[in-house]
Amino acid sequence: MTAMAPGTAVPIGTAMGGGGGLFAQNQIPEGNHTAVIYGLILEQKYGEAARLLQLELQNFPRSRAALSLLGFCFYYLQDFASAVMTCVTLWPTPARVL
Repeated sequence: MTAMAPGTAVPIGTAMGGGGGLFAQNQIPEGNHTAVIYGLILEQKYGEAARLLQLELQNFPRSRAALSLLGFCFYYLQDFASAVMTCVTLWPTPARVL
C-alpha cells in the first residue's frame, strides 16, 4: 500500500508524489522557494510542487499564494476533490448574488 501525503491523494515515494528532490533534503536556499516551486510547475512536476507547497502551508496556513498554487497542482494531478477543497479554503463563504 502506498503512503499518502497528509490530507491529499498525492502518493509519497512515487514518480507522481516525489519522495526525494530538493525540498525533501532541505536543500532549498533561503529566499528561493518561489523560484523552486514555479520551476517544478514549469517542468510539470506537480506532485513534487504540491508536497513542497503543503510543507509551506504548515508554516503559513493562510497563504493565498500557496493555496492557489496547490489547487493548481491538484488540478493537473487530476485530484479534483483536493483541488476543490483547496479552493474552498481560499473562499470559505460563497459570494452573495444580488
